[in-house]
Amino acid sequence: VRLWTTINEANYYCMNFALLPVPGLYEPQVGDDYKCVHHTILAHMEAYRVYEEKYRKLQGGEAAERGNLFALGSIYHPVVHGDYPAALKERVAHYSALEGRPSRLPSFTDEERARLKGSADFLCFNAYMGTSVADDAPLWIRDNFNNTPFFITENGWGDERTDADPLDDEPRVGYHSVYLQELIRVATEENVNVMGYLAWSMIDTFEWTASFWRKFGLVHVDYENGSLNRILKKSAWFFQEIGTNRRVPK
Repeated sequence: VRLWTTINEANYYCMNFALLPVPGLYEPQVGDDYKCVHHTILAHMEAYRVYEEKYRKLQGGEAAERGNLFALGSIYHPVVHGDYPAALKERVAHYSALEGRPSRLPSFTDEERARLKGSADFLCFNAYMGTSVADDAPLWIRDNFNNTPFFITENGWGDERTDADPLDDEPRVGYHSVYLQELIRVATEENVNVMGYLAWSMIDTFEWTASFWRKFGLVHVDYENGSLNRILKKSAWFFQEIGTNRRVPK
């Protein structure tokens, strides 16, 4: 394994786990989402440092180590700079005070801050959507996190059409084409340290929020008659062309 990450979508499951209470076992409390983020970051820190201090030299790099304010900064900023962004701490403290409580955002100790700082060789970014006021995410990552190398570890287009040929996923082809062209542009023209890009997903698979009806796969899976046969979609041939010709078709 040449590249690996510690935790996938840390911000997503921490900000959404409270939506899934387990009666009798867990009832969400105010501030639990921030506690989850906090301890997830500490878990990343320990995993990264154990590898760095105990295994990196032994393995000689054969097995790799690695490890917008609330969404990215809450995770990336501590890993790169050693603490939460000042604006995040101030904002959470302000609204917590209005509620008559101490800040819902836990604090790192001096030792934790020292060990956290620089505890990643690259950053990972799962991208499925954007907003009209935040279309420069790669530039924001470059400018706020010392241009640390980053990897798009998930990006895809979910097909919800029910009356279309499942193999004719032209919208997905267009989506990935435009996205990759822009990623290449910011890497070559804006000096953004892009390491790579992974499309979600290889095959039509189970989605936690959409079961089997929203399909992200480059390969169609026949769930209708139970055969589970795999057939390449247009998007699969699109990525094959990229691999063969080393360019993004327009």
